[in-house]
Amino acid sequence: MEENKVLIQDLIDAGCPQEVIEAFTNCTGDNDYKRKLQILSKQRRTLVNDIHEIQKKVDCLDYLICSIKTEHNEKVI
Repeated sequence: MEENKVLIQDLIDAGCPQEVIEAFTNCTGDNDYKRKLQILSKQRRTLVNDIHEIQKKVDCLDYLICSIKTEHNEKVI
């Protein structure tokens, strides 16, 4: 039972939503390891896609910051 609590906490710490946790914990048979890997791989892809989307937003902010700094420096000179 304690092992199951640790597993669930690991899934929570990994950012898995409740439906992913339930799908994963419902895989109880020895032959379900492929399904478990599919579930975890899908969640990983979701997180990587989220990272890419956030990186695009950071890049836009960096561009705006750089543009404002450049514009300000041109006016001062």
